Amino acid sequence: MDRRSRDEPLELGAYEGGIVRSKFTATIDGRTAVICLDGSAVFRLAEDADEDAKAHLLNLHRARIREAAERLFRRGIYQDLGSTLEIVITAEDLD
Repeated sequence: MDRRSRDEPLELGAYEGGIVRSKFTATIDGRTAVICLDGSAVFRLAEDADEDAKAHLLNLHRARIREAAERLFRRGIYQDLGSTLEIVITAEDLD
């Protein structure tokens, strides 16, 4: 069953680089969400680019990241942290 409202798809917001994880802000079903990319996903999309180049490369792959996040959300693979949902994307999720 698709948990997303047809009127409110996942909207991928700004990229926020991080030391441990790279992440994007998002909204899903009107709720605040954080879409995190683990090291394997970042490497798949940006290889070993420096921080500025990594941000640019990850932004080029926004559609692919959004699709993976939506797929995980529909499957119920996320953490509900109360006020925020967290979806972690791995390299395997990008296939």
